[in-house]
Amino acid sequence: MALSFGRTLYNLATRRDVAPPATRPVRPAAEVLWLHAATESAARRMAQLASRLIEDLGVNILMTSSFGSDQVSVEGRTSAGPGIITQPPPPDFAADTKAFLDHWRPDVIVFSEGEIRPEMLLLAEERRIPALLVDAREPYFIKEREGWYPGLMRSCLMTLRHVMALDEAAVKSLRKAGAISVDLAGRMEEASAALPYNEPERAALARMMHSRPVWLAAAVPKSEEAAVIAAHKSAIAMSHRLLLILVPEDPSRAAPLAAELEENDTWMVAQRNREDSPEAEIEIFIPEDDAEMGLWYRLAPVTYLGGSLLGNGCNRNPIACRAQHRQRSKRVLGLEVLREGVDEQDHFRGVHGLYRVALRPQERVAPPARQRPLRRQSRPRLRQPRQAGNRVAQVGEPRQPRRPRRP
Repeated sequence: MALSFGRTLYNLATRRDVAPPATRPVRPAAEVLWLHAATESAARRMAQLASRLIEDLGVNILMTSSFGSDQVSVEGRTSAGPGIITQPPPPDFAADTKAFLDHWRPDVIVFSEGEIRPEMLLLAEERRIPALLVDAREPYFIKEREGWYPGLMRSCLMTLRHVMALDEAAVKSLRKAGAISVDLAGRMEEASAALPYNEPERAALARMMHSRPVWLAAAVPKSEEAAVIAAHKSAIAMSHRLLLILVPEDPSRAAPLAAELEENDTWMVAQRNREDSPEAEIEIFIPEDDAEMGLWYRLAPVTYLGGSLLGNGCNRNPIACRAQHRQRSKRVLGLEVLREGVDEQDHFRGVHGLYRVALRPQERVAPPARQRPLRRQSRPRLRQPRQAGNRVAQVGEPRQPRRPRRP
């Protein structure tokens, strides 16, 4: 009774006209696994899970997301690839979810984080489609559908075949809300190979910089330029030979920025597009674009990711920066790192202001000449994606009948 009342109340809370029929591609003949990402960061991790499932099971993947983008860019790549179909998710109303499931007929559904779609989960349960929740945290109804619906959250969580929680707090919250099969699995890590770079050029620049300490500000938007320069000015007072490699988010901003720094602030500036070199008297080195980001990652043991101070989050993938430099002295700095929980590893650090960008003597910024060349691409550590892939594979397999025991 509570389920039917809560579900009815949920559907009546935001009634609307029936949406027009959606145009969808033809469903593949083979198995289809539906992966839904609640956030952009979750979509990047789900893309890694999708690759694992395609490689191991040879299935087709249907990818949807709640943040309004069909594809997610990860260092120049998108989540779409062979065997991956990207579609917008259906509105969580009975007619829309029914049409979506009638067309795609997914064999397994995998949701992420704590987003709960009651109509979809309950209809999938009626059709005996197994559903899982990965990267799970405190559950919540989808945006614009929040409210009090008696028994609905518990009933939805009970339909999940398995839940892989982020941490102990998430385990307690999910079990309290009604989830049955909950495991502590941690966050799915994104795989990101080291960006390419020219090793002879890296060695030549390292010799030129010699024993100078270096830090990198990558993909810095115009709104953060003043803060980055102020941080460098404060730090250079303690280390007068400190060099800043400043990569603007907009390549066309490189030349005007260099002119402003030279004229107004009297900085010694060198530009990559003018074939300048970061010689001893240069204080700020400005590349014109991020095509050589792998080279700058390798030269600078401290990196600040632009967009994390005044923007919506890091403009570059922090995992790619970590992959580029595996030494423990590497520091990747940005507010999004802290928000996404990557700071659990000692070589990541959240930053609450550019004046705390670890440009202090105790950081001991190593000069490029002391850094070893990267001999091979770093191997991504995929713990939970492999666990999640195994769990999805187990759920998708048909159950074998038990053999009778011998007398």
